[in-house]
Amino acid sequence: MVKPLAPGDNPPARTVIQAYFLTITNLNPDSDIDLDVDFISVTPGIDPLDGNVITFFDFLDANSPAALSNTADPIRKRRTINIPARDTGLFLLQPNVFDPEVLADANLEIRGHVEISVNNFSPLNATQELLVTPEHRGTFIPANFNMPMVPIRDLDFDQLAYALPVVGGSALVEVNKA
Repeated sequence: MVKPLAPGDNPPARTVIQAYFLTITNLNPDSDIDLDVDFISVTPGIDPLDGNVITFFDFLDANSPAALSNTADPIRKRRTINIPARDTGLFLLQPNVFDPEVLADANLEIRGHVEISVNNFSPLNATQELLVTPEHRGTFIPANFNMPMVPIRDLDFDQLAYALPVVGGSALVEVNKA
């Protein structure tokens, strides 16, 4: 989400940039796992060609960016990730703040939910256990923020983070091939 919190250009007017974070731990002690992380959104949907959202997968100090891909279901967009045995990665879906128009428009809001499954090409066929921690994180920036024009001493960023519910109420989830 990229939305203004209050009208005007003077404090307390600020814009919030909010992103979806998903920490995933592969609890399998013997095998890496390839996962499909699917975002299901209807109002509005995500169009990977718009370029207004981006994803990152953070593993071993490497923030790997990638676009979501379309699937046969028009409301389902996907990114496939790999997590080694007994390891943890951080998945991020955020507004594309590298596109100046996304910040200038400050009119992006996407709602939906996430489904995780074992990728069809994964050699693993059994049910796999994952530990998942979904959350929203946000940053509040001054209205009409323009990084090159703002002295560092004048930056006023506040943060928010809150956990999101998991179906069944447990962070321990079982996944299968879709």
